[in-house]
Formats: sequence, structure tokens, C-alpha cells
Amino acid sequence: MPFTTQSPACEAYFETRDSTGDPLVKIRDPDQVQAILHSKHAVRPALMRNIAGQSMVWIDGPDWLIRRKMTQGSFQLHNEGRQRKAINWVISGLMNRLDQASRTGEPCFLVDEFLRMTTRFLYRFAFDIALPADHEKAPVVSAFFAAIFELSYSMLDMSGPLDIAMHKRLKQTITNMESEIELIMQSDPAAGTLLHALRVGRESGEIDDSQVRDEVRGLFIAGTETTSLTLAWAFLLLGAHPTWRERVEKEVAAGGPTPELEAVLNETLRLFPAVPFMTRMIEAPTDLGFEKFDQRTEFLISVYHTHRNQAHWRDPHTFDPSRFLGEQKRHRYAWLPFGGGRHLCIGQRVARMEALDAMRAIIRQFRLHRADDRDTTALMGITLMPSHPIAVTVERIAPA
Repeated sequence: MPFTTQSPACEAYFETRDSTGDPLVKIRDPDQVQAILHSKHAVRPALMRNIAGQSMVWIDGPDWLIRRKMTQGSFQLHNEGRQRKAINWVISGLMNRLDQASRTGEPCFLVDEFLRMTTRFLYRFAFDIALPADHEKAPVVSAFFAAIFELSYSMLDMSGPLDIAMHKRLKQTITNMESEIELIMQSDPAAGTLLHALRVGRESGEIDDSQVRDEVRGLFIAGTETTSLTLAWAFLLLGAHPTWRERVEKEVAAGGPTPELEAVLNETLRLFPAVPFMTRMIEAPTDLGFEKFDQRTEFLISVYHTHRNQAHWRDPHTFDPSRFLGEQKRHRYAWLPFGGGRHLCIGQRVARMEALDAMRAIIRQFRLHRADDRDTTALMGITLMPSHPIAVTVERIAPA
């Protein structure tokens, strides 16, 4: 079925994005990416935190460091037992839903199912709330972040008329998200959860109630759409490349290590990084090694283009998981789906665990088939999403 690994939306954004007043430098070279992400003078611009809240997803400085230290224990290896328990629980719910779809023959929507699972995981892992497998919380999350991206994108070009309809949508999605956060704040999370750690910080005076709410809001973007969309792209790629699908099916069925499946995940993250662009701004005149920059210079770091830099990737638009098999020498910042420097994603190990365990479980028992032949490409939001809902039918290939 028609399926391109390239995203015209990302390419157009990178080419047409212009300065909003301060100097703008577009970056896709790994050496330059590394220099920026490791510079103490390069910080996140204020736009997204002004729109989406002051969570550590968007902030810098002492507040960021306090919150990172406060929450990092939940993600560390010593907490793996609780992490795996939550992952196994949500995967079981997903498998039951896929089994039902295989029995009825009715198509299901790939992104919706994965987003339902990852949202359920976030609630259990971070908030100690057990959602049912058929919950409908996910649309609240996706609508909120679609709306704030639409607003942030519009603010880059203030030459046109005010979009009243967009602001109404944003207002409604904020209302819905704040209602959901209020319900979460009323829960009684166990020790070891992120929300419990934040409440301990609030009681000690390190953070206040509004900052706890900002962190809850930030957890949604960091822990739901990113993983769910990565899973959707992975299965779309496997469906478009039956040789690799057969390879990972055999590997998973053998029951041992799964390096080829991990290579598929890594290649998916290369072609469709969950966060395709990052921005940084220089706080003071700085020499980054490759050039000197004035204060308030902004950098648009394209993870999407860095992952396709021809100096570091042969046939960069081709799906080829063998790039990640065996000993591979590449620049540390030629592949950075989880960011880098001091803001390297705190939850990357847990996110990979969730994605790989879900892929193993699905591949062991089911095969997913596209239910239509529509062209598919990647649209740009805060994350990279398919250009239309992906309907699939589910074929059971092994007993439960």
C-alpha cells in the first residue's frame, strides 16, 4: 500500500520557518546539535511553557533540576519491578482488545488503540489510577496537544488575522484537560509513583500546587503520544516491508533475545522521531565552537533532518533496520530520538521497555493488516502523526 517514509510537512516547515524577530539558525549537523545541547547558555525558549505550562518538559534552570531530581527515582532501574507490572497490565488489556477485533473481523484504529494503552500506562505508572481497557481519556490528551501546537505554530506568523475558531478550540481543550488534572489531583497515589514524589516535594516546600499540576500536564505529552505514535509507525513499516515482518516474527517466536526487533524500533525512531524539532535560545553571547552567536539567537534543531543527514546515513529515506545490528560506529548525535545533553529524556528506558514489550506481545499472537489503501505520510504536530486514521484488521496467528 502507498507509504512514504518522508514527511513533506517536516521538510516544508524546516525550509519556510522564519525568524520572529531574533536571529534564527537552522541545525541538522550532529556536531552542531551536540554543541548546542551541551551549552549551558542554550535554553528552551519561553513559547511552549507559556502555552502548555511550566513543566520540566519545557523549563530550564534550578526549577528544572529540582523537579528532575524529585521524579527520577520512578524511572530508575531499581524500580523496574513496578514499571514492568504496569506495562504487563496495560499490554494484557490491549491484547484482549485485539483478540476481540480478530474474532469479529471489524477494523480497529491503530493509533487510537496504542494511545489508549499508553494513556492507561501513564495513569497506572505515574498516578496509581487503574483505567479500564476501553477507557476514553485519550482524546482529551490528543486534542489538548493538537490545539497548543496549532496555537504555537500560528504565533510564529502574526501577519494574518486572528483565528477565533482556533482560540475557541484551545479554550475548550484546556478546560477539558484541567478537569482531568483536577480528577488526578484528587487521587491517593502509592509511594514510588511520580505523583507521590511530586506531592512529597509540595509538602516539603520545594514546589507548589500549581507546579505539581504543570508536571502532571507535562507528563501527558512525554508519556502518551510519543510512544503510541512510535508503535503505530513501527507496525506500518513492518506491514510495508514483509521481509522484515517475517524476520521479527521468527525471532519473537523463538523466545530468546530480540535484537532484530530492537533494530526495527530504532529505525522507526530514526525515520519518525517522536519529537521532530527542538528549539533552543542563547542567553548570552556564546562561542559554540563552530561559530560565535549573539544573545537571543534561536536554534531550530531538526531531529528529522539530522536523522536523514546523508553524511551519516546511507540511503537515509530507506527503511533499513540492519543499520542498528552489530557493532555500528556513528556520531552520538546522528541519532537522538530522546534528545541529548542535560535534557536527555528521563523516561527513555521505560518508554523503550513499554514499546518493545508491546511489540513482542502483538507479533507473537497477531498480524495487523491495513484495511484501506490510502496514501500515508507524516503530518507535523508536537509529534509526528499519520496523515489519516489507520484502520487495521487483526489476524490471530498463534493461540492465546
